[in-house]
Amino acid sequence: MAKIKSRAFEAIRAGAQSPNEARSPPKYGTGAAARLIKKASKQGILSRLRPIKSKERSYEYRLRDHLEANYPVFFVKSKPTRKSWPDRQATGYGQIRLVELKRQGEDLDEAQVIMHRELRSQGIRVVRIHTGMSLDLAAKLVVRALQTGV
Repeated sequence: MAKIKSRAFEAIRAGAQSPNEARSPPKYGTGAAARLIKKASKQGILSRLRPIKSKERSYEYRLRDHLEANYPVFFVKSKPTRKSWPDRQATGYGQIRLVELKRQGEDLDEAQVIMHRELRSQGIRVVRIHTGMSLDLAAKLVVRALQTGV
């Protein structure tokens, strides 16, 4: 059911104008997705959805692939239970660093600033990367932070 719900919302965000346009492939049941979209639109849920940050997400994946292909570094997605925890964890050269990825022009929100300050006070450094940087530059920043321990 969660897969159907996810696909239905993604279809609406991608520009589907009606439930018929946003139906899932037959293996997920065409009627279920259409009913879900109709119900969500009646409740006003669709108008409150945040846009998908596909640019940031695809950049994360490309950076991960670049790091793991060119350096002895593991770059994994954090699955935090606390709000404002950094997005990724980089491990390599005997060090662990947390990495915060931000879209170009975006800055840390207040909760993230507080979280980063708290982490720094405990000796944990957070590397901040903007998605506008080249993959090579971003990878070098992460690697330098791991190598130097800064």
